[in-house]
Amino acid sequence: MFSPPTPTSLLVDERFAGWGSGALGQEDEPGSDAPVLELLCDRFELSEQDARARLAQLPAGDRYVLVRLLGKTPSSVVYAGVDRLLARAVAIKIHRPGTGPSDPQVQAIQEGRYTTAVRHPNVVDYHDIGLQGGLLYSVMELCDSDMEQWSRGKDWMQVIQRILEAGEGLTCFHARGLVHGDLKPSNILLKDGRAKLADFGLSSKAGRSEELTGTPGFIAPERIAGIVAAGGDVFALGCTAWACLFGDLPFPRPPSSADLGGRILAGAKAALIGTITLPSEKSTGVPWFVSAVLRLAMEGRPQDRAPLHVWLRMLRGVLRWGKRRAWVRSRAWRLVSVVLTVVALVTTVAVVTAEEPTVGRLGLSSWTDVEHSWMGEYADALRDAEAGNAREAYEHWKQFFDEAPSIVVGPLSRTLVLALSGSEGERTTLLITSAWIAEGSANAYEKSGAWIFAIEARGEAVRLFLEVELPQSAHRQQACIQLNKVARSCLPDPG
Repeated sequence: MFSPPTPTSLLVDERFAGWGSGALGQEDEPGSDAPVLELLCDRFELSEQDARARLAQLPAGDRYVLVRLLGKTPSSVVYAGVDRLLARAVAIKIHRPGTGPSDPQVQAIQEGRYTTAVRHPNVVDYHDIGLQGGLLYSVMELCDSDMEQWSRGKDWMQVIQRILEAGEGLTCFHARGLVHGDLKPSNILLKDGRAKLADFGLSSKAGRSEELTGTPGFIAPERIAGIVAAGGDVFALGCTAWACLFGDLPFPRPPSSADLGGRILAGAKAALIGTITLPSEKSTGVPWFVSAVLRLAMEGRPQDRAPLHVWLRMLRGVLRWGKRRAWVRSRAWRLVSVVLTVVALVTTVAVVTAEEPTVGRLGLSSWTDVEHSWMGEYADALRDAEAGNAREAYEHWKQFFDEAPSIVVGPLSRTLVLALSGSEGERTTLLITSAWIAEGSANAYEKSGAWIFAIEARGEAVRLFLEVELPQSAHRQQACIQLNKVARSCLPDPG
């Protein structure tokens, strides 16, 4: 079988290789290679003498200079290079020929048509397509990296910003009735800090297809049934964001011994079951709230999955919240919020430990009043929570919520959620109870003006609602309600 060019056959002994034979006629040949030399020195860090010597070895009619191997797959080899005619850095993909609809050269032509039909800052620019020696090649803008490499060690807000940019490009693509079909971290490139969608070789129009294509772990379950729709791209983009933030796929990996079809089926089954353990903020630095929003894009059933425009709006709310939290935490206002919380806790402890005059500070005349006050209700709720009696704890907490000052309800309700999470009891009941208490904590924080703590508590409520494993979707709807409250938050962006 005819094999594509390899690094050995094209780039030998650190020499350049020419491509696009005959693209430059003698009359079209640039009068000077000075701009090309400058580009080679700046972009590829070569000395002028070295670059000039290598260029001199190339045929004069070759338009493209292959400088460095970027990667190779069974269907293509990709090089970083330079367009000698226009003096610009480019990526040249040389495609292996094949047969049938999966012919890489057929897909390359389709990729070129789809890419040029969508002009958007977050979609890679497609420059040229040609044929040399029986090999089809395509030329596109050269980017700096991809999300798989770039995201390592990056702050979660930077990653979410890039996902949002990719989502903007995907929105434009979907508006044309097209589906990308192979979204994953390596297919989102970065140039000058901006994310760009790339590799549209598996793209198609929305509809149905008997051919199952894509990358295991990023394929939506409905693709097994032949459904090609925008929701599949949303699923893949959610999985991509998850992989970039946490370094692994959201669902358990299929056995390595399985063939491609087996891995795809295993991944679809895992997505339908929906077993995802949300990583803790302590171990990853990514807030629970972010993980919960990502989870909404990865629902196994397409009807439960957030539409792209809704999901992107939620991500913008997440990003605005993260920036606001970082801004507040970097200033003295954070100290004020912490002091208010500490005062609330100290006041609570004082009620239990101080002498009779201290009790009077809360408007109570005796310890008997304390026992029947909101503090007594909270003590009962905490006792029941630690014992795993979620229903009883909730009833006491409701009395506490109605009677206690908002400044106290917020932090103490969060403490109650922690107590429930560490107790032994029926898991679903504990999760639902904890979620409603966390929401109450958020409401109390909002009432007392502690917006940052309110959003954190609401994010915790979202996480708990999403962990409820019930066939009904009521709790997922409640999670969406909480997310929308934050997404529509009128918190101003920091200046």
